[in-house]
Amino acid sequence: MGRSFRRIPVFIPQLGCRHACSYCNQAAITGVPQAPPPELIDRIVEQHLATFGTDVREAEIAFFGGTFTALPVALQGTYLRQAARYIRNGSPVRSLRFSTRPDDIDPAMLPVYQSYGVRTIELGAQSLHDDILEAVRRGHRRADVEKASADILNAGLRLGLQMMIGLPGDSLERSLDTARRFIALGATETRIYPTLIMEKTLLAEQYRAGLYKPLDLDEAVAWCAEILPLFEAAGVRILRVGLHPSEELVSGDGFLAGPFHPAFRALADSAIWGKIWRKEKFDGTASVEETANRNTTDAAPHPAGTPPQPVRRRERLKLWVPAGQVNSANGHRGENKRYLGTRFRKVSIYGDPTLSGREYRYELCF
Repeated sequence: MGRSFRRIPVFIPQLGCRHACSYCNQAAITGVPQAPPPELIDRIVEQHLATFGTDVREAEIAFFGGTFTALPVALQGTYLRQAARYIRNGSPVRSLRFSTRPDDIDPAMLPVYQSYGVRTIELGAQSLHDDILEAVRRGHRRADVEKASADILNAGLRLGLQMMIGLPGDSLERSLDTARRFIALGATETRIYPTLIMEKTLLAEQYRAGLYKPLDLDEAVAWCAEILPLFEAAGVRILRVGLHPSEELVSGDGFLAGPFHPAFRALADSAIWGKIWRKEKFDGTASVEETANRNTTDAAPHPAGTPPQPVRRRERLKLWVPAGQVNSANGHRGENKRYLGTRFRKVSIYGDPTLSGREYRYELCF
């Protein structure tokens, strides 16, 4: 969504959670040591609303971090009533959402949530492989995710499914399989979190004992460069890739090891465009080496998915990508542009508001 939409997060770390997953230390991850009492919701929402410009036409209040549906029903209602008042008072708030566990969805409560203005429920699925879920003491199984997803969609709500990559027992293929299953379950949006090792967790003990090795940053970025295009092709909105850079994560307090980077999504997008540029021969069929010896004409612009035209190596390359993707197309610290610079005399990358997703066009000139 563009600048006209904003999400207002209210963190309730571990509130309602009856499980101790091996990787979980919510206070360190979110930077919020305890859940706010309901009366503080107004302050949180008002602080966010005060920062909105006139271009913000729609906002959503989101309860994150805990198991919302496992809270006492009275407390759920208190939180939702506090938030729902902003839907009716002329503010930009139009809807609510919350995150919860797949095994804590009661179908009978879904119409109640809708009556307060809840439009989306996110499930912390993490993986759809039962052995991985068991290894991290998640406390639910794939079947719970499947049932909860169906219940949410049947109630007319939007479904978000959150996944973690690099958990104990995970692999790239298994994460890709989880992503494909998310799509098949009907997820309308997703979040992807590389597994980080936080202090005061079982995973930290396993790491120190040599029983678990996290992905390094390059591995995690490479995995996401494979996973994100699956969701993009299926029309599943990717709300976040990588954890929000809380003070604890940035300072290192509470963070032990794993692929954390404050701009992780930008790294993943850069890697995706890097793969596209390396795959694109800019000549239709021949390799760069073969093209170097051809007597060919300049290429005309073409959108993604149409046959590219012949190219003379080392001529100037002009590329157009979606307007918001110029930095990613250039690559992290310009790495993608430097690669293209080994193939062409000069490379220029521009934004084009008529393009979207991973569309691009190019032309070659003297």
